[in-house]
Formats: sequence, structure tokens, C-alpha cells
Amino acid sequence: MDAMAMSGQAGEVRTLVADADLMVRALPGTNARLVLSFTGVQHGMGQIPADEFIGSAAGAGRNHVLFVSDLARTWFTRAGLQERIVDIVTHYAAEHGIADMAAIGNSMGGYGALLLSDRLPLSVVAAFAPQVSMDATVVAEPRWPEFRAGFGPDLPASVAGPVAAARGTVFVTMGAQDALDRRHMALLPEAAHVHRFLLRGCGHNTASFLKERGVIREVVAAMLAGEVDRVRALYAGVGLAEPEGAA
Repeated sequence: MDAMAMSGQAGEVRTLVADADLMVRALPGTNARLVLSFTGVQHGMGQIPADEFIGSAAGAGRNHVLFVSDLARTWFTRAGLQERIVDIVTHYAAEHGIADMAAIGNSMGGYGALLLSDRLPLSVVAAFAPQVSMDATVVAEPRWPEFRAGFGPDLPASVAGPVAAARGTVFVTMGAQDALDRRHMALLPEAAHVHRFLLRGCGHNTASFLKERGVIREVVAAMLAGEVDRVRALYAGVGLAEPEGAA
């Protein structure tokens, strides 16, 4: 099952925008919280379906959820794409009386969540295995070469600036066995609102790794609640985490 099949809260998933560059789908909720789910290259959340990853985000049907997909896989660099997303989210929030926003994403989706972390009033950003820079002069990133030709003009040197300026709590989870992901993590700013975690025995597959160990929903729920100590305990309690911020 994917996000298109999700239903059962305030209504069915409906498509707000669908074109060559962008798809945004909405799952209505009943309260004043909106969770943005930035999908990855496969338009899911790593190696698990988007609906499983976002199950906690929906808050048993209470939270509104917007699924944001960069269909051209440009890491949100096409001209004007970031502004479009901000406008769509802002309009939806005003239309539905949203008082609080959070964002979640995996890999490219995590990059998107971090990229827009200072342009939207996000109380929480939760990024799993995100890239921090897709600028080849900053990180020699050999993965996903088939998509680089489609990158647009809005490619920053890194998302470290937006993360540093973010208003809310930022959680970044990486796999300790992935050397490239560790290089990305090292680019993140040292700041009180930024919490970095490395998972032992894990590569780029952080979401599926946590699911296999039965903690993904609890981790996501704790992050979206801004519960730093709870996240740390969940990771440390099952023997997954190296010391926070290890590089």
C-alpha cells in the first residue's frame, strides 16, 4: 500500500498538484497540526512504504499530512520549485486553520525537509539519511548520477544554512556504516536545536533498519513531539545509537 491508498481519517488522499516536476497530495486531519512528508527518489520513505513511515505522523487520524514529491528527482532544484512548495503549504495551512507544522523525509526527502526548514514555520524537522549537500564541489557524491543532468539553478552549496536558521527542533539520523552519509552529517551546524544520531550496523537504509527493529513508529512519534530525550532513549535503549553527533 502506498500513500495514494491511505484513507480513514478525515477523508481520502486527494491530489492538490500533479505535473512533470511536482506532486502534492493531501490527507486531511481533524486538528490544527500539519505534517509534511517529503518523499525520496522512489517516492516513498526508503525501503518501506510511505504510509508505514508516516503512520505516526498522521496521529491516529488527527494530523493533516501533505505528501510532497519531486517527481523529476532534482533535489528540489528546478527553478521556482521551492517557492511553489512554500506557497502550496502556506495556502493549505491558511485554508485549514493550521497552527503547527512539522516535516519528515528520507534521503532526497530528508534533504527537502532540511532545505525548507527556515522558510516554513516548522516546529520539528525529522530527516533520515538525508544528503546535506548535492554540490559536487562540496561532497563528491557518486550516487544517483542519472538525475544530476536534471538539476536546476536553485542548488545551494548545502542545506547547513537553512538548518542553522531553522526555528524548530531538527533531528538527523544517519547510518554509521555509510561513509558518504557520515560526510554529509559532518556538514551540519553545531547548534542547540540540531540533534544528530548515528546508528550502529546501519547504512543508508535507516528507515527500514529501524522498522526491522520495531521502533520506527515510536521514533517518528517522539521526533514529531519534539521529545529529544525519548528519541535518544529509543536509540540507545535498543543498542542502535553511537553517541549523539559522532562523526
